[in-house]
Amino acid sequence: MNDEKNDVPTASFETKTFNSLAEFRDYYSKNKEHIDSLSTVMLNQLYKIKDYIIRKNHGNIGYRSTRALVKVNSNKQKLEERLTQLETSFNQMVTVVNQLLGEQ
Repeated sequence: MNDEKNDVPTASFETKTFNSLAEFRDYYSKNKEHIDSLSTVMLNQLYKIKDYIIRKNHGNIGYRSTRALVKVNSNKQKLEERLTQLETSFNQMVTVVNQLLGEQ
C-alpha cells in the first residue's frame, strides 16, 4: 500500500456518482482536504463522474473526458472491420491469380 496516501479499501465506502463535472466540483470544494489525501486510483474507484475520469498531477486535481476514448474505440472497430474486408478481397485475388497461373 502507498505510504504517502491515506488509501482505504473501497469495500468500506460507497461509490458516489455525479451527473456532471460541475456537480463533482461543488462536492470537491466542500470535501477538498479528504479528496486531496486520496490517490488517483482511489478517487476513480470512489467517485464516478459521467463522461470523465479524475487525474492528479503534482497534487492538483484534473479531469479527462472519456468521450474521446469511446470515439477511438469506435474508429478502431471500423478499421478492424475494413481490414477484414481487405484481407478477404486479397485472398480472393490470390486464389484467382493462382488459378490463372495453373491454367497456363
